[in-house]
Amino acid sequence: MAEHFTIDLDRMRSVSRQLGECGERMGSAAKRLKDLGKGKQLGTERLDSACKGFEHHWHVGIGRTSKLAHGLREGVDAALDTYGKNEQGVTQGFT
Repeated sequence: MAEHFTIDLDRMRSVSRQLGECGERMGSAAKRLKDLGKGKQLGTERLDSACKGFEHHWHVGIGRTSKLAHGLREGVDAALDTYGKNEQGVTQGFT
């Protein structure tokens, strides 16, 4: 059974990078939304109200998504480190 279990380290590195980008983008989006809610005049009163409402409803969720993406990236990076050390140990064991 173990012979069918493989880890694609390059793919894990790619996932880690993508999670980092996701976290950064979501953090940036949360900041931009917060800035929209600071009384800036974007257009009509209706548009300003809609932007403030959107920011109020989505800011917390976007912030959580950003934190989760960063947390997942940390976990993937820790797994990558562990797999790398394990492979080095196995290689050394055979030499």
